[in-house]
Amino acid sequence: MGTDLPRRSQRRSRLVVDRTLTGTSRTRWGARVRTFGRWQRIALLAAMLVFSACGQSAPDSQVLSGNDAPAISSPTRCPSPVGLEEPGPSAAADALRALDGIRTARSEDLFAFTDPALWPVIRQGPLSVPPTHTGLSQVTAGPAQGSTAATDISRACGRHVLEASWWIALCSDGTTTCVRDRPTAASHLFFVRRHGQALLWWIR
Repeated sequence: MGTDLPRRSQRRSRLVVDRTLTGTSRTRWGARVRTFGRWQRIALLAAMLVFSACGQSAPDSQVLSGNDAPAISSPTRCPSPVGLEEPGPSAAADALRALDGIRTARSEDLFAFTDPALWPVIRQGPLSVPPTHTGLSQVTAGPAQGSTAATDISRACGRHVLEASWWIALCSDGTTTCVRDRPTAASHLFFVRRHGQALLWWIR
């Protein structure tokens, strides 16, 4: 056909494609001639590794330790959304277990039971948490979306943090009535889950 390229032009086009994609060219007899030297290939590989590393996310320990997260109630900051896990079916029990650990922990050990969002508070002094042991029957527990602070969390920290947070409310008399009748008299604690562990991040 008149629109077809001559065979010589087709061979030349395939040669250019081969050279571009593989870094090599094929001779007429099928022999392969290298166009990239050893040091060129090493330099190219190094550049690819650097580019790949720059595109990776920072580890949780680096992301969470930043002070640029918005504050929900100074000095408490919003949890980083990086690495947050769903609360899961045992969220209430896990949160109470973390609370028990906080009650008995030394000041330097509180970081193991809390999210970095709460660390500025820990550095200022003791945490204000209910001192007595609390069972599941003595607390109001559920997703943070059902708490009175849901709007504040969503507005300050975003919807993802709100959906990943678990809420526990405690009354000083060991009942749950104050949560319904006098919510401002209750202690409201909010937890997130990281690496399978419940971590306290806000005391309201």
